[in-house]
Amino acid sequence: MNDDVFKGELPGSRAYSEAIAQDMSIMAFYQPGKIFRNFRHVVKKEVNVWVQESNEENELATFSVHYFGRCQFWLHKIEGEWELILPAVNENGQDDAELVRRVGYLLDSLL
Repeated sequence: MNDDVFKGELPGSRAYSEAIAQDMSIMAFYQPGKIFRNFRHVVKKEVNVWVQESNEENELATFSVHYFGRCQFWLHKIEGEWELILPAVNENGQDDAELVRRVGYLLDSLL
């Protein structure tokens, strides 16, 4: 998405316009009839985290997790446990277990 599309005129509006641009780039992948939810989480700074049901692989529902305008990781549930397909790494280069737990809790409440 073109960074010039969302611009704020007031002081301090740059961060807000960047957040809108990031969310809009994720919204472009919305698929009607599929799970698509968001919540706030701190990843270096507070961001909108989007959870989207993706294509099913091997009869397992797979979910993509997006923030900062792109997909960060996927996960699916095997034998009652949420498993990462691509690691979720926080700003310290460590797995972001708290974010994975929150996504799993959200999905458990929806499924």
